[in-house]
Amino acid sequence: MENMSPLAVLQLPYACRLFSSACCPDKDLVVLLARIGGTHTMSLWKMQGTKKWEIEVIKDKGSSESIMGLTWSPDGQTIAVAHHPPRLTLHSLHDGGLQQILSLPSVSDLPDISTHITGIWWFRDQHEYSSSSIPDILRRYDIITGSHFSVSRFLSLLDNTRGNGTQLIVDDFLAFCDFQISHEPHCSPCDTFNAWPALFQRLSQTTMDQIDQLHDGIHSNTLLIADSAGYIHVFFGGSYSLGSVYLGPGLSVSQLLKHARFPFTFVYPSTSVKQSLSTKIRPVAIELPVHATGKIYEFAKLSSAMRGLTWYTTRAVQDMQTFWFGTQTARGAREIGGSWVRSLEIHFKHSFGECHSVIPELTCLLLTGNSSDDLGAFLASAEQLGERGIQKWESSVADSLMKIHEYSVKIIMPALQRAYILLEDVRGYSQLPQYAIFDLDTDEVSGCLNLIKQIVLLVKWLAAIAHRELYQFKQFLSFLRYEASVNIPSHHPRVPDFDTVEVNNYLMSALSHSELDEWFTGPLSNSILQDFGDVSRLSSSLVKTQRVLQGTVSISKQGTRRLPLDRNLNHLLHGLVVQSQRIFSRASTAIGRSAIVSQAKPKGQQEERHATSTTDSTLIRQYVAEHDHGTMSGNFSQYLAIHVVLDVDSFLCLIRMPYVKDNNDTPIFVEVALLNCYTIEGSCQLHSNFNLLDVEFFDDECLVLAYQTRESRGSTFVGMVQYHNLGFRALEFITVANTTSRNDLVTHVLQRWREGNLSSLPMPIRSHRQLVSRGPVSLAVNGRLGRRVVCVLDGKGLIMEVFDMEEENHQ
Repeated sequence: MENMSPLAVLQLPYACRLFSSACCPDKDLVVLLARIGGTHTMSLWKMQGTKKWEIEVIKDKGSSESIMGLTWSPDGQTIAVAHHPPRLTLHSLHDGGLQQILSLPSVSDLPDISTHITGIWWFRDQHEYSSSSIPDILRRYDIITGSHFSVSRFLSLLDNTRGNGTQLIVDDFLAFCDFQISHEPHCSPCDTFNAWPALFQRLSQTTMDQIDQLHDGIHSNTLLIADSAGYIHVFFGGSYSLGSVYLGPGLSVSQLLKHARFPFTFVYPSTSVKQSLSTKIRPVAIELPVHATGKIYEFAKLSSAMRGLTWYTTRAVQDMQTFWFGTQTARGAREIGGSWVRSLEIHFKHSFGECHSVIPELTCLLLTGNSSDDLGAFLASAEQLGERGIQKWESSVADSLMKIHEYSVKIIMPALQRAYILLEDVRGYSQLPQYAIFDLDTDEVSGCLNLIKQIVLLVKWLAAIAHRELYQFKQFLSFLRYEASVNIPSHHPRVPDFDTVEVNNYLMSALSHSELDEWFTGPLSNSILQDFGDVSRLSSSLVKTQRVLQGTVSISKQGTRRLPLDRNLNHLLHGLVVQSQRIFSRASTAIGRSAIVSQAKPKGQQEERHATSTTDSTLIRQYVAEHDHGTMSGNFSQYLAIHVVLDVDSFLCLIRMPYVKDNNDTPIFVEVALLNCYTIEGSCQLHSNFNLLDVEFFDDECLVLAYQTRESRGSTFVGMVQYHNLGFRALEFITVANTTSRNDLVTHVLQRWREGNLSSLPMPIRSHRQLVSRGPVSLAVNGRLGRRVVCVLDGKGLIMEVFDMEEENHQ
């Protein structure tokens, strides 16, 4: 009885692949992968048949790279794609855009190029808040009062330094330049930022709103990646690296399950036996105690916030440097004064026939009011010092200096103050014994705090210098306007309204070479502000001053020699980034250091025994059902669906193994059910030689089958069966204790069937449909609550049919 109609039948333009994890967990969407020539593409389809987007995931046509698998994030917003050679790419649900590339550190150090990813899993974590008789009226959740994130709630939001990720230069807000502007690409983060563990994806897409809202919390989830070298790589939130757990040589993970509310991960390792994989029936239990405490979540937020703040500050300093120095294709405000001096030198060279110093001529004019004829002609020239030219000069330099002052006071200093509060939290954690696993060095954190204090003082100094130079520059322009009016005969001279001392200071120190240059390109030294006095302790400074005034302490004369001081903000910020990244990278690998790997063996058995079997159990599917109610709360059951063929008989062997959290590496018991599936046509019961092509679990009640029968003559069917109320038979304890692999277990079940100790159960396939395609197929299911949709792709990868099994089942 064909009682199902497809939601859609997709005629694909080229051969595609359908992974079992291709369906979105909470939306009617499915992902297809294809290879066209040497290009690998990924496309997202609505299950009603509409393609949303298509992107290229591997663009290099000459590359030998391949796609190993994919998985969805628990919230359905991100798609993770596994590649070979081993790496992982994260793509956005909305347009498929690349969000992040995750490298596997343990794999990159291995010389064996055959290492590949064997599986990826993405789980949602559930953290229970501690209950109390006093309600949490303020809704603090995991936020500690007085911590960085608690204080950040009451601070003003930080502004983005750039709009839409483009660089701003002087000419952008002045529209004044004598040649065409060609914007340079956005500055790219250095390797230190790329290696910094964080919850954000790309730094170029990181906004200050994300940093400011970190205290509001994020969805807690864990991404696990297994490779053939025996490593499991753990990522919190999909991008925050927690290190790697090593299972042992020769072990590759084929299946993995994780409980959402308990710190246990159960891994089913496979070993190579006679060029085939044998999977153990007992899992390897990996306990992650640090993950269960929530401390990892706290450090993930701290690391992400510190990375964002330092990147934000670095970009702000680069913006200020761009305002002042310009780019390779557009001059900055600093170059205008130097260009004016060079043009005056060229004018003098044409007049005197040799190079002539400009600054003495201008100083003489400032102090005596007398100028040479050449200087007077130059100042009276409308081309050189017309009112329009002076206005352009004034607006360019003044706006740049005001931007530098504004960035220093309103952007960099607030960001560094937040970073200081954040590192104060980290220094406090470093002194607590319960955080010893994070390997925090108090002296190293204190060094970062001292470096931040030095940068803050230098930024305040920079703001003062910019403000002073702006005043001197305006006085200098007043001087030029006055002298230009004096040298024009038909023009009434202006009243001198400039400060001679400030103009002279600008001529000596800022016209050609500004003191601001040292904050961006100054020499590097190891001197810090503390070398010139203890500026961090106001009380000690006041005591020393009082002693000097009382005459009890004399001031030693050091002469006029200036000690070297590192004012290069780029150099200091780079040092802060390197030290902070080292602190948080070492803390992020606490999961790998604290992981407890349990590989228990049955009593009296030292080696795994591999039984010889005539079964073909290559088709194995797994499902894990968690029990969150009643006496089974915190426990779970693992279901296995194995297709076995014996002589002319074909069976679907279902195995159920309940686990408890207190004895998590050994099932309580093992129950089996040997199913003999058949179809129902009207009132007739048709037993069939059942050829199972593929099987997938919807949930702990139903599974979907793709099969052929002898009567179908090559036609392929898809159907659904209910298995939750089957008569499972428990195996003897001694059998379970002596069984090491799944093949051994299936062999024992079939032996009991031959001996008549285990009977097969008839299983009717009540809802089924003949497919358009014939032959082998692949399945992907969406088993979310209230929705049971199956996607069926034919063996050629050109036709995909979508069925809503839940709707038909209700009918």
